[in-house]
Amino acid sequence: MSWLKVEKLRLQRESEERQQQRELHYEDRITELQSVIAELRKKIDLRHIDMILCVSIYFTALDIFFSAPMLLAGQEDLALCYVT
Repeated sequence: MSWLKVEKLRLQRESEERQQQRELHYEDRITELQSVIAELRKKIDLRHIDMILCVSIYFTALDIFFSAPMLLAGQEDLALCYVT
């Protein structure tokens, strides 16, 4: 084989190796990003659940607040504490 062909094969092999390294690097990076996305989705789901729970507690508190004076009808001194 001539020197030119050997050099061409060497350069081609180096180029292929660099390409494989880049592919591996990007595959690793994609895997990292997918795990970050999964963690963020999990956090969003937990926050969503927390928000639903907070809204539920808020409306339950409102129900209790607005129904308590009716439950205390006839007990004016206790009912006054809900008005003030």
